[in-house]
Amino acid sequence: MLEGATLLGEALAAGVEVELVLAAGDDPAVDAARQAGVTVVAASPEAVRAAASTVTPQPIVAAARWCDAPADVLDHAAFALVAAGLADPGNAGTLIRSAHAAGADAVVLGPGSVDAFNPKVVRAAAGALFRVPLVLSLSTEDALDRLGRAGVRRLGAAAREGDPYDRVDLRAPAALVVGSEAHGLAPEVRARLDGLVHIPMREGAESLNAGVAGSILCFEVARQRR
Repeated sequence: MLEGATLLGEALAAGVEVELVLAAGDDPAVDAARQAGVTVVAASPEAVRAAASTVTPQPIVAAARWCDAPADVLDHAAFALVAAGLADPGNAGTLIRSAHAAGADAVVLGPGSVDAFNPKVVRAAAGALFRVPLVLSLSTEDALDRLGRAGVRRLGAAAREGDPYDRVDLRAPAALVVGSEAHGLAPEVRARLDGLVHIPMREGAESLNAGVAGSILCFEVARQRR
């Protein structure tokens, strides 16, 4: 489900297959959907509100097909982000958005993590969901095994362990692995990693939110490669 003109426009621009639009009013994104052959239904604000998931929805709601990518995109990824048991939809959407902006070739959000098409994930990703290849068909372990076979260095984000993130060479092919907000990286995930990195913080500070920490790491990859 896509809520609002911005997400609808982003989906159409990215070539996502939009199947239906409910619109309580007109908008350039609605016109673009019509021109693309999408079924557009003029609906009352009450009908749109009933279809939406937000308390104060925008006057446009659309239904689109899933836009996940095949697993073989990992075979050629120079930079991937792997979510390992990420439960919070806001964090997941933020990481997808940051990974895309930082130049990631793929994001893995498989079983054990929040549904990639949860409405909160879709909103938080702000259109990046349609732009970066999203691998949903593999478990975290299978994805890490596949990346390892492709020669990608797999680095897990930790609160205090491993090397400071800005002292690690991230110019070679790399995968950043962000674990559960509550439990961190599971033992079976750690067993597949080539190393750990952490973000140095002042004494007494709690670990960073997963979305924030993962975003910092993504842009360190982009900085080094730039």
